Amino acid sequence: MKHEKISSSITSNGVTSIRTEDLQKQTSFTELENDISSFLVPVSSKTPDYVELKKRIKRKGLLEKQPTYYACKILFTLGMLGLSLIFLTVLDNFYLQLVSAICLAFVQTQIGLIAHDAGHRQISSKTWKNDLIGFI
Repeated sequence: MKHEKISSSITSNGVTSIRTEDLQKQTSFTELENDISSFLVPVSSKTPDYVELKKRIKRKGLLEKQPTYYACKILFTLGMLGLSLIFLTVLDNFYLQLVSAICLAFVQTQIGLIAHDAGHRQISSKTWKNDLIGFI
């Protein structure tokens, strides 16, 4: 592995010129390869556990789409958004507005998580529904 020192200078017309100088060779390729190989785990040792875990997850139905859950979550989030905005505009008490702002922060996070799931096509099996939810 060759180590290089990079130095740059700005010429009179504003263009940066870069020149490299070779430094002393500090590490051989085989030493580097040995260091890296100590961190690597063979794929064959991980594969059976992963395959078994994925089968168990599929048998329990954890990878199936759950449109009812998301419908309830979206309705709850929209309700919280509406209530928080109403309280924020109607209330004159600073501390109650602070509580409303905290609720709005929670709502914004939930909206982001719903949009994230829609982007990964996890809400519905229909692509256009996921797109619609993600864009709104």
